Parts: sequence; structure tokens; C-alpha cells
Amino acid sequence: MAELLRDDDYVVREAAIRALANLGVAAEPHAVAMAELLCDKDPTVRRCACEALPKLGEAAAPHAAAMAELLRDDHYVVREAAIRALANLGVAAAPHAVQASAELLCDKDPTVRRCACGALAKLGEAAAPHAAAMAESVRISFTTRTHVSATSPSMHWENSDRQQHRTPRQ
Repeated sequence: MAELLRDDDYVVREAAIRALANLGVAAEPHAVAMAELLCDKDPTVRRCACEALPKLGEAAAPHAAAMAELLRDDHYVVREAAIRALANLGVAAAPHAVQASAELLCDKDPTVRRCACGALAKLGEAAAPHAAAMAESVRISFTTRTHVSATSPSMHWENSDRQQHRTPRQ
């Protein structure tokens, strides 16, 4: 199975890393080969590597720095997977994850911002200096989501006694 991690076809590499991840800690001997896929040219494979490594338990901790590098990836799905992976590693990832996670509180993608808040929360005391930024990120996400919903061309707001109801436009 591990030899498939180096296959020329990205779909095969993706399937191989998912299969190994399903083995959990039994796949620990392949942690280094799996971590090499964090640098894969395909964003789907990089995302899968981020999702897979934390399933190996403590064997993933040495790869936290490489996962933290992906917090600056061009693809939001990779950034999201990397932040979730680091959060799942918890305190072991804190030295690599706290500052980069804090930077993602301003990410252009709302899902990445939400994941950054969650990751910082899981990283405990090390993330305490970023509590105000976390609150601001949540406020911005809520304000943006409300604004987009309220201005959507397919929806309009109707006022009734004390409630506002959103109904589809005809």
C-alpha cells in the first residue's frame, strides 16, 4: 500500500493515503511517507495528507511544522485541512500553530476563519493572547454572513409585528 503513495496518478495517491489513515496508529510506520504528501503538487492530495496524519496519533507530531506551512497554501481547502489537523494534534502542535492560526483569523474564506477560531480554542493557553482577534473574527464572519443573506437577490425581508421573516422573491 505505501508504494502507492508515490504513484504518478494523484487519485491513486489520494486513495492510498486515505486507506492508510483508516488503519489509524497501525499505519505509524508510514508516517514519513504520508507526510511527504504534504508537499504534493495536487491540492487534493495535500488536503488528504493533512486529514490523514492526525489519525496516526503521536507519530504525526513531528510533522506539525510541515502542516503549519500549509496554512499559507493558495487553496482554501488545504488551509482548512491544515488548521483542523493542527487542532487535532493539540498541544503538540502549539509551537507551530498558534501564530499561523492567529493569522488565519483574517483569511478571506469564512470556513478557514471559523476553523482558525476552533483551532486556537483547542490549543489552550498558548492561544490566549489572540482571544480578542478570535472574537473580532467571529463578529466579522457573522456580520458578513448577515449582510450577504440580507442583500441576496433571491431573498427579501418582510417585517411583521415583532419578527422579520425571510421569504423567496417571486
